[in-house]
Amino acid sequence: MKNLMQKLKENWLFISILALSILVRFLNITKSSVWHDEGYTVLMIKQGLLDITKTTAIDVHPPLYYYFLHFWSLIFGTSELAIRSMSAVFGIGVVVIMYLLVKKVFDKNTALLAMAFAAFSPFFIRYSQEARMYGVEGFWTILGTYFLFLALDKEYLEKAKTFWQKYKYWIFYVLSMAAAIYTHYYALLLVFAQWGYVLIRSFANGERYILKKEWWLSNISVGAIFLPWVPNVLKQFTKVQSGYWIPPVSFKTIPETIVGSFTYDIPHFTNVIYFVLFLLFFIIADLAITRNKEKVNEIIFFLLYFLIPTTLIFLVSLRQPVYQNRYFVFAMAGVYIILAAFISSYKNIIFKTLAIVFLLGTMVFKIDSVYSQASHQMKEAANLINTEFQAGDGLAAAELYVYLDYDYYNKTGQRAKLVNDGEIRNNNEMAFIYRDKENLVRKYWSEVETTTGIIWVVGKTNPDDYKKIPSFWQLLKDEKFGYTEIRKYQVR
Repeated sequence: MKNLMQKLKENWLFISILALSILVRFLNITKSSVWHDEGYTVLMIKQGLLDITKTTAIDVHPPLYYYFLHFWSLIFGTSELAIRSMSAVFGIGVVVIMYLLVKKVFDKNTALLAMAFAAFSPFFIRYSQEARMYGVEGFWTILGTYFLFLALDKEYLEKAKTFWQKYKYWIFYVLSMAAAIYTHYYALLLVFAQWGYVLIRSFANGERYILKKEWWLSNISVGAIFLPWVPNVLKQFTKVQSGYWIPPVSFKTIPETIVGSFTYDIPHFTNVIYFVLFLLFFIIADLAITRNKEKVNEIIFFLLYFLIPTTLIFLVSLRQPVYQNRYFVFAMAGVYIILAAFISSYKNIIFKTLAIVFLLGTMVFKIDSVYSQASHQMKEAANLINTEFQAGDGLAAAELYVYLDYDYYNKTGQRAKLVNDGEIRNNNEMAFIYRDKENLVRKYWSEVETTTGIIWVVGKTNPDDYKKIPSFWQLLKDEKFGYTEIRKYQVR
């Protein structure tokens, strides 16, 4: 008991940060209704593993996240809390591994600061509260990086005697990085940063890490594990090239990602201010390198940890936009670690205190932005229909991007019809509608069936959603719930 109390006393700050990281991730986690992408997630995980594999083969994301959530849902169900809590648990895991990684590379104080950044990052919190794969990807990538540092630890290797002791961290590295890439394709870009680090250490220390058979076998193993999925990646890349919804990049794109990791909602700064902030980030990285002479290689690595994925995707996006801030949740760990190393290198207590208060204060203050933007109200909208719907009423969705989240909350016992006069393709979220399009899709509003003369319409608060509704339909009810609109019509 005495030893336990002593450990608690020594680690009170770690325990406090961890406890708060749990609190902020579960606080308000069910405030927002399930939105379109999460509705797609639920439909995905209700399938068996083989069907999940087949469906993700025609989707833009790989299957591992859905596998995990499938089994999670078998235990905890598919309520809002259940489907989002897995992301929260992985998000808490990011906070813990951040501490272990930075403590391994730098020291305990730097680790606690980096851990605090991860714990209170609005960016990390946001994607710990969503039933999607972005925060989970961040866990696998930072875990793989942690195992890489353990595998390259010279002192440990000198003491290792058995086969398991010598190679266990390489095995864990392979499994973690393979899991990361099977969770989100952009995790593959982190491998380039890891290669850069191994090259730097090879030339800086003269130990030629790059020639180690363990390094090559590990990379070959990751490639071999992912190889069966490569044909699907190539097919998906072709679809993206033919047109995708993501907006073009600009000069502000990467700086906005950095700023957004502290504020979540992107400030409307001018180009000049974003240029200055981006320049300041490099100045801080340079100062971190200058003031941590023994950790130059590691700080350069964490700079590459952020810059390689974002820069490569930025360059690709000049031709075909594929840059989305949420795709780089994993890469932000590099920014937080550089800032922690920079601040910890100063002995001036006033400067350190002001820097920590400013950065952590900004993060904590902006957590409210995450909660306030959790404002989707599809649950309330669907409950209106669930309460008043009568057998024989018609039920229709005015557009695709309300269909899946409405379907999650639909308790009428009748599937909504999607009114769509365009092409329904067998890929992405359309796949679930395509499979039963004869039953679910109607080209014209007049084709929506009703025996009572009443038709309920779910759409967004966009007049264009309803402009093709026949003029002779009488509008009986029109209620708005955030950006969702419910209309009730009498068909004459």
